[in-house]
Amino acid sequence: MDEDFNIDDWEFARPLPASPGGTVPSIHIPPELNPDPCIVSLEKWCRACGEPMNSGESFESVFLDEDDGDVRVVGSQEYPAREDEDEDEDDGSDMRAIRRPFFNWDPFGRSVKPNHLESAAIHTECFNLFRRNCPDDKVAPRLLLAGRWRSPWEGAPKFILTVNSDVTSLIRLAAIACNLPQLELLPMELKRLVFEELITRPCALTRYYSVVSLAADSTRRPLDEQFSMPIAKVAHWERGQGPASEEEVLPPVIRIIIDSQGISRIERLAKRPEALSQPSDTELYIVESQETLKHVQVQFQSGLARLRHFGDAKATYLLPWDTPSPPVVEHLLSPTAGRPSHARVMQFATIDGSKISGITFFLTWANHYASPRPAGPQFFMHAHTSKEPSARSTFDKLLYPQDWAGVWNYVPFPHNDRLICFGIEHESDTNLTVLFRFEKAGDVMVGIQYDRYPNRTQTVWAASSKLQLICGLSESGSVITLDAEADGSTTPDRPFRLPFRQTVVPYSHGGCLSWAPLEHVARLRLFTDEDAGVCRGLLLEYEDGGQRAVGECRVGLDVERAYVRPVGLCIGRKSGFSRWSIRVRVDGQAEHTHSERNWQCYSMRGTLASWQKRGYSTLKVVVDDDAGVGVGVGGGTAAAAAAAAADDGVDDDDVPF
Repeated sequence: MDEDFNIDDWEFARPLPASPGGTVPSIHIPPELNPDPCIVSLEKWCRACGEPMNSGESFESVFLDEDDGDVRVVGSQEYPAREDEDEDEDDGSDMRAIRRPFFNWDPFGRSVKPNHLESAAIHTECFNLFRRNCPDDKVAPRLLLAGRWRSPWEGAPKFILTVNSDVTSLIRLAAIACNLPQLELLPMELKRLVFEELITRPCALTRYYSVVSLAADSTRRPLDEQFSMPIAKVAHWERGQGPASEEEVLPPVIRIIIDSQGISRIERLAKRPEALSQPSDTELYIVESQETLKHVQVQFQSGLARLRHFGDAKATYLLPWDTPSPPVVEHLLSPTAGRPSHARVMQFATIDGSKISGITFFLTWANHYASPRPAGPQFFMHAHTSKEPSARSTFDKLLYPQDWAGVWNYVPFPHNDRLICFGIEHESDTNLTVLFRFEKAGDVMVGIQYDRYPNRTQTVWAASSKLQLICGLSESGSVITLDAEADGSTTPDRPFRLPFRQTVVPYSHGGCLSWAPLEHVARLRLFTDEDAGVCRGLLLEYEDGGQRAVGECRVGLDVERAYVRPVGLCIGRKSGFSRWSIRVRVDGQAEHTHSERNWQCYSMRGTLASWQKRGYSTLKVVVDDDAGVGVGVGGGTAAAAAAAAADDGVDDDDVPF
């Protein structure tokens, strides 16, 4: 005989069998027993694995029912769920999903709409995986607690962090999942290569690892009652411990450490750390005085912790850093620090110029279709280091999921050239150009150039061993403020200026300009897109050790070919519009021919310039004295070559890209 329907079954008080497809079976609730619709905040990421929710993916919603205190589950639904603007309208559905926009997040989670239930959106497959790794019947309460407390405070944004995993564990998991036991027999060097490939690109294996780790940590501790205390009385705490013991007299500085699963530690320091240390991609740090955090409580439950604001005072914005010894935000020197874009900063990332081989800027055209200039600085950055020599890791982690389109702009930092100063050029809060002056390579300007907006201000910092680039990141990971930690700002001996007038390179409507002199080149590296079969960029290495990049040098991604002592360049169209190719001559023979007609041949004189905008580019050699070549360049051989460029009568043609 069939059992009567029991609404308590909806609470998942005991594990439910998975359907043949591996999803949670749907539970039909008769209309007469259907409870009042619940209202949950639907986020853009899964609270179990930490990865984005994509349109059409099946998900479960785990939430706390405020009426009876039970944790309930509604599923399976396709993401995105129906958005509901009118909460008073009742159409009989069992859930209304309200998307919580980023600009409404409060630093301590005071809800914009306080009647929203505390909930967690979970991929259906992640929910099933967590359930299979939970040995007791407390699946939903454990998952809600672990998922919600991944945020260090209620309403916090999704910080950009890499899952903290070790090589041995992830390789063992890969060996089991892929049925390749020989993976565990590889030398450690090869294991690290496989590990880096897995950890920097979203994939099913890292997603599996994240969920299993979360389940293991969650089930290791009993579910207990929540306890709160002022952070001013917390001496020390680590994840997995119970509530911290209260102490009245403590060191005055508090450091909060955050990883991909939430708050991992709370520490006390006698004073603020002075020197910036090596940045981390697995942890973020908040360092504040006890006085600043006097209205902050710490909530403890089941070995976890999160922050909460209490009292009537205005909440303090807590901005995490990727270094355990961050500077004071108020001490930053950039005039952009107090502008509206600074209020949208989600976290700070630091770059030590003395420990990198280059920086790749990802410049986007997303806002250029709707307006003549973007609403704010729109670029991403990757610092090339010995640990991450290729920008592909940043592209895969931040840009690939967004279906990003734009330009890669590489700035080399060779070990035998010295950065003299670094700066920014900004016009109100809408446009930002990054400035570098090297002793040998000269001036480099990175950004979208607008000749029609002349009211720009330049702020420059003198380069030293203490110079640190400080990037304010948005929720998407784009750089929206750029500052520096240095001994102080400086006035350069000459301002930064573009080396060409608008009649030479048409950047007046917004475009990315890069240039390099062709004289005294000791070595030339050509970057070719293997799939498209076209040249994307060139890296010129000069006799004195300076380096300059032209076009898109996708280091570590495109195929490179090096030429020693080049004597000429041949630039020609590839079949089709917006494609070009380059041939480099090293044989020293001035006389040569091309089978195709659309080629221009140049000796190594003048300046090679590339201008890119919205998928279109010009590539040309500028050899005209009247072009203004050499303005604002440095004092090395490369810069001197640009300043000495003379007219040789060559008729320069634009080459579509």
